[in-house]
Amino acid sequence: MEKPHMLDSEIAAFLTLCRKKAHTGNPIAIVEWGSGYSTKYFTHQLEKEGIPYTWTSVEHDPDWANNVRKMIAGNPHITLLEVPLGDAYVHAPQGSFDIALVDGRMRVACVAYAKTIAETVLLHDAQRKSYPVTGTYIAPRLKVVGPTQPLSYIHPLLWKLRIFIWKNTKYRLMHLFR
Repeated sequence: MEKPHMLDSEIAAFLTLCRKKAHTGNPIAIVEWGSGYSTKYFTHQLEKEGIPYTWTSVEHDPDWANNVRKMIAGNPHITLLEVPLGDAYVHAPQGSFDIALVDGRMRVACVAYAKTIAETVLLHDAQRKSYPVTGTYIAPRLKVVGPTQPLSYIHPLLWKLRIFIWKNTKYRLMHLFR
């Protein structure tokens, strides 16, 4: 199965958070902006571990949404919302959620809205300077934003070292083809 375009540590951090939320006994409600391999992979992992869930995914690209529909066909726990970019895209998910994963377009606006509907908000690729949000990294490019407790802490110097390695070695090429 194709993994999401995330580092293994980011995948592990997300699944750890899901496991922690699952102890309530109720299905965990997850929303993500930016559907794809994460939608298929994470829901498969949750099912494999017997964690009940509902998953809402927001996608703006009609062609990609059709691909995702094929990937998730037959899964009654996933709702795919195909919405054009703009305010409707940001505000498409309604209700309350345990976890919001922001990994699509318009991330700053999505994070701001996610804080109003989700208990825990995760921003992927949070190291980008165009995302001026505060929070705590739980993996190299995955940040918890808002008033939640971090799962772990990555020292800023370790983060800078990882960026240096990414930019200056063959690691970047190896990562792209894993």
